[in-house]
Amino acid sequence: MLSKLNSLFFALSLTGPISVVFGQVVSQTELNEPLGGEAGAKLFERMSAEATGIDFENRFDHSRRWLELWKQYYNGSIGTGVALGDVNGDGLPDLFAVGKDSPNALFLNRGDFRFEDVTPEAGVSGGDGFGTAAALVDLDDDGDLDLYVCYVAGANELFVNDGSGVFSEEAEEWGLAFEAGSNAPSFADYDRDGDLDLYIQQNYLNGAGHLDGMPDHLFRNDAGRFVDVTDAAGISGEGQGHTALWWDFDEDGWPDIYVSNDFEPVDKLYRNNKDGTFTDVLREALSGAPYSAMGVDSGDLNNDGHIDFLAAEMLARERDYYHQAVGPLSGKLISARRSGVNQYMQNMLSVAVGPGKYMELSRYAGLHATNWTWATRFVDLDNDGWLDAFFANGMTRAFHDGDIAARMGKARSLSTRVRIYETSPPLRERNLAFRNEGNLRFSEVGEEWGFAEESVSFAAAFADFDMDGDLDLVTSNWKDELGVYRNNSRQGKRVAIELEGVSSNRMGLGARVALRSGGMTQTRELSSMRGYMSVDEPVLRFAVMEAEGIDELVVEWPSGARQSIEGLEFGNRYVIREEASGVGEPLPSEPLFRISRMKVPEGSVSREDRFAARKGQFLLPFAEDRLGPPLRVADFDGDGWSDVALGGATGQPLRVFRNVDGRSLELVESDAFEDDDLAEDSAIEVFDFEGDGDLDLLVASGGVELDEGDEFYADRLYLNDGDMKFGRASWSGAFEPTTAAVVIENGLILLAGGTRRGWYPSVVGNRVLDSELGEVSHVFEGSGRTSRLFVVDLDEDGDEDVIQLREYAEPLAWRSEGGMLVAWSEVFAGVGRGLWKSVAVADFNGDGRLDIALGNLGENNKYNVDTESPAVLFAPRSFSHQGKFIEAETLSDGVYPRESRIFHQVDFPEIASRTGTYAEFAKMTVEQAFGEGTLEEYARYAFSERRSMLLLQGEDGSFEAKPLPGLSQAGVAIDMVGADFDEDGDTDLVIALESLSPQPAAMIHPERSFLLLLRNDGSGQFEAELPWSSGLGIEAGEPRRLAWADLDGDGLGELLVSTSEGPLYVFEPGRLE
Repeated sequence: MLSKLNSLFFALSLTGPISVVFGQVVSQTELNEPLGGEAGAKLFERMSAEATGIDFENRFDHSRRWLELWKQYYNGSIGTGVALGDVNGDGLPDLFAVGKDSPNALFLNRGDFRFEDVTPEAGVSGGDGFGTAAALVDLDDDGDLDLYVCYVAGANELFVNDGSGVFSEEAEEWGLAFEAGSNAPSFADYDRDGDLDLYIQQNYLNGAGHLDGMPDHLFRNDAGRFVDVTDAAGISGEGQGHTALWWDFDEDGWPDIYVSNDFEPVDKLYRNNKDGTFTDVLREALSGAPYSAMGVDSGDLNNDGHIDFLAAEMLARERDYYHQAVGPLSGKLISARRSGVNQYMQNMLSVAVGPGKYMELSRYAGLHATNWTWATRFVDLDNDGWLDAFFANGMTRAFHDGDIAARMGKARSLSTRVRIYETSPPLRERNLAFRNEGNLRFSEVGEEWGFAEESVSFAAAFADFDMDGDLDLVTSNWKDELGVYRNNSRQGKRVAIELEGVSSNRMGLGARVALRSGGMTQTRELSSMRGYMSVDEPVLRFAVMEAEGIDELVVEWPSGARQSIEGLEFGNRYVIREEASGVGEPLPSEPLFRISRMKVPEGSVSREDRFAARKGQFLLPFAEDRLGPPLRVADFDGDGWSDVALGGATGQPLRVFRNVDGRSLELVESDAFEDDDLAEDSAIEVFDFEGDGDLDLLVASGGVELDEGDEFYADRLYLNDGDMKFGRASWSGAFEPTTAAVVIENGLILLAGGTRRGWYPSVVGNRVLDSELGEVSHVFEGSGRTSRLFVVDLDEDGDEDVIQLREYAEPLAWRSEGGMLVAWSEVFAGVGRGLWKSVAVADFNGDGRLDIALGNLGENNKYNVDTESPAVLFAPRSFSHQGKFIEAETLSDGVYPRESRIFHQVDFPEIASRTGTYAEFAKMTVEQAFGEGTLEEYARYAFSERRSMLLLQGEDGSFEAKPLPGLSQAGVAIDMVGADFDEDGDTDLVIALESLSPQPAAMIHPERSFLLLLRNDGSGQFEAELPWSSGLGIEAGEPRRLAWADLDGDGLGELLVSTSEGPLYVFEPGRLE
């Protein structure tokens, strides 16, 4: 009752003009003026214990730590936590630190960055066991923060706050005296009944008999008594957990939880079923998970209103140390028990690209490798309105060092093996900070911002200790005092938001808050446990650089209430009380596209049998077993409506759909198609072969699933009787795979030869046919590995030209001259060697000349290349080395192996004995590592351009190349189509982008893909729209091929999308009506 009266008092004593609904704003406090540091000071300044009064040494000195407890001690819950929050009600955030072998400590913030140790007076000294993590939460809903502390081999403790910062231990009374191997507590109101529930994540407990780690536990809060509902809720399995983060990944208003596990027990993403139960949906929801998952965090990284997520790993940033450390561990991926989930040894950044769709974009963002990371945090460090990234790094020993592990493996006793680790040096690393540059790009600025020293840091928690509106930092460190950093930022207009729940839990944990200002919307979620053992002050902070004021603050409360507040001002800290303000769910903006009303039959669903493409080719860099169904649109029955031809994979026939009056597509039955169902359709060409006025089908057969010389590799010709009754012509092509085909007006047919099975990237020869399907000699036959052929009148002289997209080469254009095709090398003279996948031709900048968009690998992959540093593939050309690939990277002094030696040992068992230590292997060129004699048995392929490009044609007919912008580079551009989608007179683009596996040898299910809309401003400058705003969301399957046609006759056009493991999608314009 007292807290309610205090809130009323503050509401009546507000200062400054505020036009809000009475009662919504409980209090307003003016923020202090940011003073910054002295001239030349870094953004973050480490404060000494003498300056702050925070005298806390985190000791790791248990007498049995290198004996029977060593695995629990150094391979279990290793770090210790920090929890921040105002425990005595004076408005200043205080600090609680957990000690491993030292006592826990509570420091009260006395202002001016001075703290006082009040641990004994507060009654929170702690009990037995090894301290791990703690949380400051208002469990009894009385308006003050209580304290829950976790231990390994000791009972957890609950300290209930009397409001003044004095605590009483009541874990037994609340049902929370849990005793086992607790790693960290994560609180949330998962059943939305207004009180906080608890997920206890465990790790390892010596003598417990759980070799894979301990099981986690879920406790439901039943009116102040916590009940273990783990089994009933569907929480299961064992693991060595590091972080459990509540995160509403599916945006349904119910908190879900991500559980990061070290080693093989794979991470879990428990979807809240809204009935008290959970279902693990990680495989369905995300692209994968780290193998040794560490800290995790979530945040809206691109300010689009949707929360993104990162799970950290231990990938080394430096190439040499990767080969010595994480690289050797990669061998564990071969035999890992992964429950159908892709696991990789790198950070995994899952970006929300559309409803229910996340893409792994860590390499595009530059956040894939952050060394041995514990806490990963998304916070606005520099007060510019964009969430930056911080990573706390280091380890007590370099347990991932392959050379140390090799020494240990030779030891004859367990004690000797442990002794090797004990006498090795600690792994001290620099904590890293990445500035958010916008568009999901980050740059590492840690040293520039004040994080230069090397240490072993675990937790990283944030609070505004000096009340100036920016975030200060505390790290917990191994065998060291806490790292306390003052934020010296002077930029940005700031506002702080504290929540007071009414129907929701008092703290508002789980609320999502959006601030709209100056055309930018920032979104934050209030969570308890974040990063790794890190609990922030429960206050949300926003900052902007240029906007004058705050347009609106919207709070989506855990209870489901939605609250809109206007009239708030920068420079203040507000307490917002939950109140349903009559604002319903926001009306979604009308997307440009929506699913067409045209009916599409179930027969459009494309399926592909699982094929072990890497069997006998362990390090095959790019698989070709899931290329997806080709797609063509044409009027096959002459009724004026565009029909659809859709290819099939091996085991599924070609399908043709009749367009019935623009209302539906109906599958046309054909025995001819069924008879050829074992063929893998790679291309479909439509032309009137017979000259009888109706359109026939040339279907190319490709893929790598069939044996060499199989009859179903033969290309086929289907003749149309005029009413879509197709019969197989007597002609068939050679029993060799084809990847692409085009038919030119002059009667020539170009067929690009496919990969020789087992001999990637070598291809069978390209072929040229005349109008009677007889082979003719042409220089095109030797033009190289081809992914796509595209017909267009590029020089606009009335004759059809051809663009040939090649791999490990530049694209090549062919000009029609006097009925002949002549190589036209000048078109792509400024384009480098790439793995070119797709093309669209249009006048993109409105100057009346045709331009070219080219799809490539993009920048979300491991191939950081340029002209001076190409990626190199050594591919075998002798049977003695068949299937044994060597990928390499070009450095300033030579060409070096790209992949870890542990992987190469699968193909070259003797390489370990020849190349010495992992550290020595890291410094060897490919010639030194594999021997020049071996490389003589290999062919060398290279590419120096991975970006997708836009070529603008100048007045002289030459083309100037520049990269397509931003998110266009977020994946492999497997197809693209250009059209004026928004009817503004400019040609836009839609691109199908696919993630590329960072470690293909470890991939066990296909990567994800999504559709990106690029809106053209008329000058050839594009703005990207994700499916959230474009409407191009794919619920089932992965998008593959694209087409644009007017199916319903309304003159607007529809976008057709074929998918792998999904149906044919037809999108129609939405905003234009």
